[in-house]
Amino acid sequence: MKTLIAIALLLLLGLSGTLLAVPALAEGPAATNLDLTASPEAAVGQQFTLQARVTDDAQAPVPGVQVVFTSALTFLNTDSEVEFGRATTNAQGIATLSYIPRTEGTVPVSATFAGSARYAGSNATSEVLFKDGPQQFHQEIGLKVPGVGVWMLVLLMAGVWGTFLWALRQVRTIFQDGQKVAASEWGRHHV
Repeated sequence: MKTLIAIALLLLLGLSGTLLAVPALAEGPAATNLDLTASPEAAVGQQFTLQARVTDDAQAPVPGVQVVFTSALTFLNTDSEVEFGRATTNAQGIATLSYIPRTEGTVPVSATFAGSARYAGSNATSEVLFKDGPQQFHQEIGLKVPGVGVWMLVLLMAGVWGTFLWALRQVRTIFQDGQKVAASEWGRHHV
């Protein structure tokens, strides 16, 4: 009987130890910190790099999680978030994204880690001034036909003009022959 009581006490103590450990698991995902690194200035049309570092409460890197880079945009009185891209953190917890800005001005840039079963989400925002850079749109003047080179176009135009000149010569010949016939008939009727 003493053995049974001892076993029951051990089980009860072991079970209570397990029950005491459960609330630690039930606390939820561990908190994270996200640090966004962006140069305060960049030029339009030139590559720009964004870096986000995700760490846990102990400042240990969080590898293998996805970070989304976005910016606020207003278009026709509608506010929205525009996604620049996504990147996965490396062994040091750093996600890197290269981006080429297309418009100038001060732009708020955000990085967001949505969270996972193990880690809670976090985000950070920074402002970047995109200065005027090289022209982004280059208009080319002239006719562009895919697969057709300059010499092909020259031959085509020569063929068109050659046909036109040949037709003009034929019309002239018909006109001259018509004048000869008209002159010979006039001569027969008036002689």
